[in-house]
Amino acid sequence: MKSCGILFAVLSLSTLTATQVSAETLMFRQGDSGTYSGTQGAYVTLMTHTGNGSSTVIRVTTTLDFPSSLGFLRFPYIIGNAAGQIPPGSTIESAYLNLTRFNNSGQIANLGLVNEVWEEGTITGASYPGVSGGAGSVPAGAGGSHAIADITSAVQAWASGTPNWGVRIMAGFSQSTSDQSFYSDDATVLSTRPLLTVTFSAPPTATSHSTWGEVKALYHDVR
Repeated sequence: MKSCGILFAVLSLSTLTATQVSAETLMFRQGDSGTYSGTQGAYVTLMTHTGNGSSTVIRVTTTLDFPSSLGFLRFPYIIGNAAGQIPPGSTIESAYLNLTRFNNSGQIANLGLVNEVWEEGTITGASYPGVSGGAGSVPAGAGGSHAIADITSAVQAWASGTPNWGVRIMAGFSQSTSDQSFYSDDATVLSTRPLLTVTFSAPPTATSHSTWGEVKALYHDVR
């Protein structure tokens, strides 16, 4: 009976054996031919309540410490179970958002985790989503330079089940006018469009031992 009990335990455990998956890196940029690289980018002007989701530039400005235009950016298809997507439940090792500056700026831009749905074709300065916390910052730099922001915490939240509504980009406060504009997903030159690079480890996958030889090997291990 003892042997039968052990064998039953082996048969039960065999269905729970997990296969670890090595870290993988995926890159997403509008127009790069990737199935899940589609990107939404827009900016809204608060004074005139206008919105623009087709501009080649995401305009992000403050005037006398007051946000006058806000940018929004979203990679809506990156989480999923298909090849080329980040599987739900993954551990995000790193996630970097690479933006190309449209103009010179000595100020940083702040990123927030958007907590409401929005679409680039309908967002306006009178109706735009809020944020639920910080998601990193974009360093200052010269026009045409690449500004890289660490948004690992944001992508981890999305992989863990938080709805992926992207990030808000807000210019750092300034006593004068601060322009933190970046090239958008509609920029003419592909290499200037926002690029998201994510390195992740997918959750372990359960495997079963279907052959009698595999089961016997497990049985011998626990005798």
